[in-house]
Amino acid sequence: MGLAGLAALATVLAGCVSDAELKDKAKGHIRIGAAHIQAGQYTPALKELLEAEKLTPDDPTVHYYLGIAYERKGLSMMPSRSSRRPSP
Repeated sequence: MGLAGLAALATVLAGCVSDAELKDKAKGHIRIGAAHIQAGQYTPALKELLEAEKLTPDDPTVHYYLGIAYERKGLSMMPSRSSRRPSP
């Protein structure tokens, strides 16, 4: 493998993010979202929690706080990912 190949491999590996890193990033968004909920700031809470959902879509904590934020904002919970998928 030449120098260009090694550089390409290093670039690809640098872009890889482990599950643990994704969970840590999601936890940060969840903490900020929860703080916004506590402060009555539901729009910024939803922004943070939706970012957390992108990182860890199956995390029940994310969905718990999303439900609280939507409910307090007077909105119904958005449809789950499975119900948004088109049928075959």
